[in-house]
Amino acid sequence: MKQALIALALIAAAPAPAGPAASAKAFVDSLYRPWIASLKRDSSADRTGYMPKDDESVYIPELSALLNKDQRISNRTGDVGVIDWVILCSCQDDGGLGYRVTIPVATAKTATAKVALSFGGKYDRTLTLKLMKLPAGWRIADVADTDMPSLLALLRKELRGKK
Repeated sequence: MKQALIALALIAAAPAPAGPAASAKAFVDSLYRPWIASLKRDSSADRTGYMPKDDESVYIPELSALLNKDQRISNRTGDVGVIDWVILCSCQDDGGLGYRVTIPVATAKTATAKVALSFGGKYDRTLTLKLMKLPAGWRIADVADTDMPSLLALLRKELRGKK
């Protein structure tokens, strides 16, 4: 009896496995944390390097393909692409960037991340990241803010028929 109680106590004390919300938050943190660290090390440095080089480690394949298409067209034509801002801060200048992330909705396959952004002051901008769980892990399926209800829809519309 005593051994059974000890076993139950040990099971109850063991940390619960990370659920969808915790793992989705960890994914979002893995995108912002190195970026913020690079800003703190050298605020004048080129900050494009914080993002993983493989867009498919960040975005679902469709969004990754559209972002790459936009970049290819921009490089070929010399014109500004559809995306002329840093997506994950919805900004041109990330000086003083801070973030807080919450996961108000999460299932085993999808989650919504609310990323409150600060640029050296109060947290006055919020991005909504729609996340999708793929076999390789969480990926961003869409991005929205007050000026852009859907990055995916914008890219689909603007790049339709372009090569």
